[in-house]
Amino acid sequence: MRSFFSVVFSEGIFRPLFFVPCDRDDFRLLASQMRDRKFRKELVLAAGCRCAHGFPRVILCDPLSDSRPFPTLFWLSCPMLRKKCATLETAGGVREMESALVGKESEWMRYHRVYSAIRSLLIPERTRTFLSARRRTQWRSFRLGGVGGTMPLGSSGRTGVKCLHLHTASWLALGRHPAREWLAEKIGGNACDDPHSFGCVPAPQSSIVT
Repeated sequence: MRSFFSVVFSEGIFRPLFFVPCDRDDFRLLASQMRDRKFRKELVLAAGCRCAHGFPRVILCDPLSDSRPFPTLFWLSCPMLRKKCATLETAGGVREMESALVGKESEWMRYHRVYSAIRSLLIPERTRTFLSARRRTQWRSFRLGGVGGTMPLGSSGRTGVKCLHLHTASWLALGRHPAREWLAEKIGGNACDDPHSFGCVPAPQSSIVT
Protein backbone atom coordinates (compact mmCIF):
# COMPACT_ATOMS: atom_id res chain seq x y z
CA MET A 1 0.00 0.00 0.00
CA ARG A 2 1.38 3.40 -1.01
CA SER A 3 2.17 5.86 1.77
CA PHE A 4 2.06 9.64 1.50
CA PHE A 5 5.46 11.05 2.41
CA SER A 6 6.27 14.68 3.05
CA VAL A 7 9.46 16.34 4.24
CA VAL A 8 8.91 19.60 6.08
CA PHE A 9 11.59 21.99 7.28
CA SER A 10 10.76 22.80 10.87
CA GLU A 11 12.78 24.07 13.83
CA GLY A 12 16.03 23.82 11.90
CA ILE A 13 15.73 20.20 10.73
CA PHE A 14 13.93 18.22 8.06
CA ARG A 15 11.09 16.14 9.49
CA PRO A 16 9.56 13.21 7.56
CA LEU A 17 5.82 12.60 7.82
CA PHE A 18 4.05 9.39 6.76
CA PHE A 19 0.32 8.90 6.22
CA VAL A 20 -1.14 5.54 5.15
CA PRO A 21 -4.13 5.68 2.75
CA CYS A 22 -7.47 4.41 4.02
CA ASP A 23 -8.74 0.99 2.98
CA ARG A 24 -12.30 -0.13 2.23
CA ASP A 25 -13.10 -0.78 5.90
CA ASP A 26 -11.85 2.70 6.83
CA PHE A 27 -14.17 4.31 4.30
CA ARG A 28 -17.13 2.33 5.61
CA LEU A 29 -16.32 3.55 9.11
CA LEU A 30 -15.80 7.13 7.96
CA ALA A 31 -19.20 7.08 6.28
CA SER A 32 -20.66 6.16 9.67
CA GLN A 33 -18.59 8.74 11.57
CA MET A 34 -19.56 11.46 9.09
CA ARG A 35 -23.21 10.53 8.62
CA ASP A 36 -24.32 13.92 10.00
CA ARG A 37 -21.79 15.88 7.94
CA LYS A 38 -20.88 16.33 4.29
CA PHE A 39 -18.50 13.49 3.45
CA ARG A 40 -16.79 13.20 0.08
CA LYS A 41 -14.73 10.08 -0.23
CA GLU A 42 -12.62 11.47 -3.08
CA LEU A 43 -11.15 14.18 -0.82
CA VAL A 44 -9.68 11.65 1.63
CA LEU A 45 -6.00 10.96 0.97
CA ALA A 46 -5.15 9.01 4.11
CA ALA A 47 -5.68 8.50 7.82
CA GLY A 48 -3.78 11.25 9.61
CA CYS A 49 -4.15 9.61 13.02
CA ARG A 50 -5.83 6.51 14.47
CA CYS A 51 -7.22 5.80 17.91
CA ALA A 52 -6.31 2.85 20.13
CA HIS A 53 -9.16 0.88 18.52
CA GLY A 54 -7.50 1.29 15.12
CA PHE A 55 -10.18 3.61 13.75
CA PRO A 56 -9.38 6.85 11.88
CA ARG A 57 -9.73 9.84 14.18
CA VAL A 58 -8.18 12.38 11.81
CA ILE A 59 -8.17 12.22 8.01
CA LEU A 60 -5.70 13.81 5.63
CA CYS A 61 -7.58 15.69 2.90
CA ASP A 62 -6.72 16.66 -0.66
CA PRO A 63 -5.81 20.38 -0.78
CA LEU A 64 -7.86 20.72 -3.98
CA SER A 65 -11.58 20.09 -4.42
CA ASP A 66 -12.82 20.44 -8.00
CA SER A 67 -9.69 22.50 -8.75
CA ARG A 68 -10.52 24.89 -5.91
CA PRO A 69 -8.58 25.24 -2.62
CA PHE A 70 -9.76 22.97 0.17
CA PRO A 71 -7.94 24.50 3.16
CA THR A 72 -8.78 21.86 5.80
CA LEU A 73 -5.76 19.58 5.51
CA PHE A 74 -6.52 17.57 8.66
CA TRP A 75 -10.19 16.84 9.38
CA LEU A 76 -11.32 15.60 12.78
CA SER A 77 -13.51 12.54 12.20
CA CYS A 78 -13.66 10.96 15.69
CA PRO A 79 -17.21 11.55 17.05
CA MET A 80 -16.04 11.60 20.67
CA LEU A 81 -13.40 14.27 20.02
CA ARG A 82 -15.78 16.32 17.89
CA LYS A 83 -18.25 16.30 20.76
CA LYS A 84 -15.53 17.37 23.21
CA CYS A 85 -14.49 20.24 20.94
CA ALA A 86 -18.07 21.42 20.49
CA THR A 87 -18.68 21.37 24.25
CA LEU A 88 -15.47 23.31 24.90
CA GLU A 89 -16.27 25.89 22.24
CA THR A 90 -19.68 26.50 23.80
CA ALA A 91 -17.96 27.09 27.14
CA GLY A 92 -15.49 29.62 25.71
CA GLY A 93 -12.74 27.19 24.71
CA VAL A 94 -11.58 29.23 21.73
CA ARG A 95 -10.75 32.22 23.93
CA GLU A 96 -9.10 29.90 26.46
CA MET A 97 -6.83 28.48 23.80
CA GLU A 98 -5.98 31.96 22.53
CA SER A 99 -4.96 32.87 26.09
CA ALA A 100 -2.77 29.74 26.22
CA LEU A 101 -0.97 31.01 23.10
CA VAL A 102 0.01 34.39 24.57
CA GLY A 103 3.78 34.72 24.36
CA LYS A 104 4.04 31.97 21.75
CA GLU A 105 3.51 34.10 18.67
CA SER A 106 6.77 33.00 16.98
CA GLU A 107 6.02 29.32 17.53
CA TRP A 108 2.46 29.93 16.33
CA MET A 109 3.72 31.47 13.08
CA ARG A 110 6.15 28.58 12.49
CA TYR A 111 3.38 26.06 13.11
CA HIS A 112 1.13 27.64 10.50
CA ARG A 113 4.03 27.70 8.01
CA VAL A 114 4.62 23.96 8.52
CA TYR A 115 0.90 23.28 7.97
CA SER A 116 0.97 25.39 4.80
CA ALA A 117 4.14 23.65 3.56
CA ILE A 118 2.60 20.18 3.94
CA ARG A 119 -0.53 21.31 2.12
CA SER A 120 1.55 22.74 -0.76
CA LEU A 121 3.69 19.59 -1.01
CA LEU A 122 0.56 17.49 -1.50
CA ILE A 123 -0.27 19.45 -4.67
CA PRO A 124 1.35 17.96 -7.80
CA GLU A 125 4.25 20.03 -9.13
CA ARG A 126 2.53 20.72 -12.44
CA THR A 127 -0.55 22.01 -10.60
CA ARG A 128 1.59 24.20 -8.33
CA THR A 129 3.24 25.72 -11.40
CA PHE A 130 -0.15 26.39 -13.02
CA LEU A 131 -1.63 27.94 -9.86
CA SER A 132 1.37 30.20 -9.27
CA ALA A 133 1.24 31.45 -12.87
CA ARG A 134 -2.49 31.49 -13.68
CA ARG A 135 -4.36 31.39 -10.35
CA ARG A 136 -2.32 33.73 -8.23
CA THR A 137 -5.05 34.50 -5.71
CA GLN A 138 -5.61 30.79 -5.05
CA TRP A 139 -1.89 30.14 -4.84
CA ARG A 140 -1.48 33.02 -2.38
CA SER A 141 -4.11 31.45 -0.10
CA PHE A 142 -2.17 28.18 -0.20
CA ARG A 143 1.13 29.85 0.64
CA LEU A 144 -0.06 32.27 3.31
CA GLY A 145 -3.07 30.52 4.80
CA GLY A 146 -2.30 28.40 7.85
CA VAL A 147 -4.45 25.90 9.74
CA GLY A 148 -7.81 25.65 7.99
CA GLY A 149 -6.79 28.43 5.60
CA THR A 150 -6.81 31.06 8.34
CA MET A 151 -4.23 33.80 8.68
CA PRO A 152 -1.90 33.07 11.65
CA LEU A 153 -2.33 36.56 13.09
CA GLY A 154 -5.48 38.67 12.96
CA SER A 155 -5.66 42.34 12.05
CA SER A 156 -4.84 43.20 15.66
CA GLY A 157 -1.58 41.23 15.45
CA ARG A 158 -2.85 38.70 18.01
CA THR A 159 -3.17 34.96 17.60
CA GLY A 160 -6.58 33.93 16.34
CA VAL A 161 -8.07 30.45 16.74
CA LYS A 162 -10.80 29.69 14.21
CA CYS A 163 -12.14 26.53 15.86
CA LEU A 164 -10.97 23.78 18.19
CA HIS A 165 -11.79 20.98 15.77
CA LEU A 166 -9.16 22.21 13.29
CA HIS A 167 -6.44 22.55 15.90
CA THR A 168 -7.22 19.26 17.62
CA ALA A 169 -6.95 17.50 14.25
CA SER A 170 -3.62 19.12 13.35
CA TRP A 171 -2.23 18.47 16.86
CA LEU A 172 -3.06 14.76 16.65
CA ALA A 173 -1.86 14.34 13.05
CA LEU A 174 1.43 16.23 13.46
CA GLY A 175 2.11 15.29 17.07
CA ARG A 176 2.83 18.89 18.02
CA HIS A 177 1.11 22.23 18.54
CA PRO A 178 2.01 25.54 20.23
CA ALA A 179 -0.91 24.97 22.66
CA ARG A 180 -0.19 21.25 23.12
CA GLU A 181 -0.32 21.41 26.94
CA TRP A 182 -3.75 23.04 26.85
CA LEU A 183 -5.00 20.59 24.22
CA ALA A 184 -3.70 17.61 26.19
CA GLU A 185 -5.43 18.84 29.34
CA LYS A 186 -8.75 19.85 27.77
CA ILE A 187 -9.07 17.36 24.91
CA GLY A 188 -6.76 14.52 25.84
CA GLY A 189 -5.47 11.84 23.52
CA ASN A 190 -7.16 8.77 24.98
CA ALA A 191 -9.62 6.66 23.02
CA CYS A 192 -13.19 6.11 24.16
CA ASP A 193 -14.13 2.97 26.10
CA ASP A 194 -16.95 1.98 23.75
CA PRO A 195 -16.57 3.17 20.13
CA HIS A 196 -20.00 1.77 19.20
CA SER A 197 -21.66 4.20 21.60
CA PHE A 198 -20.19 7.07 19.54
CA GLY A 199 -21.32 5.62 16.25
CA CYS A 200 -18.02 4.08 15.18
CA VAL A 201 -19.73 1.17 13.47
CA PRO A 202 -18.90 0.55 9.80
CA ALA A 203 -21.74 1.68 7.55
CA PRO A 204 -23.11 -0.48 4.72
CA GLN A 205 -20.99 -0.21 1.57
CA SER A 206 -23.93 1.27 -0.34
CA SER A 207 -24.04 4.33 1.97
CA ILE A 208 -20.62 5.64 0.97
CA VAL A 209 -20.80 8.75 -1.21
CA THR A 210 -18.36 8.65 -4.12
